Amino acid sequence: MIQAYVINLESRPDRWSQVVEQSDLLNLKITRIPGLPSSDFDGEFSLTVTAPVKACWEAHRLAAREFLDTNDSHALILEDDFLLSKSFSH
Repeated sequence: MIQAYVINLESRPDRWSQVVEQSDLLNLKITRIPGLPSSDFDGEFSLTVTAPVKACWEAHRLAAREFLDTNDSHALILEDDFLLSKSFSH
């Protein structure tokens, strides 16, 4: 079973519900990575790195750290708006 790390904002439980439904259908093991609100980074941006971009990047870094702390050779790192349509099992 493949591990997926899914970034989800606390304010979006609706999206988390959809993630859980998909993971059940596709036999996907999921770990929720708390998304970081862009308001956490207000004032910390430039013309190319806005607060939402910084928040997204930091959440992906958290997910990568979680994965790198395992012995797994591969995993998925996803945001909570993904739609999978094919099983990974053989």
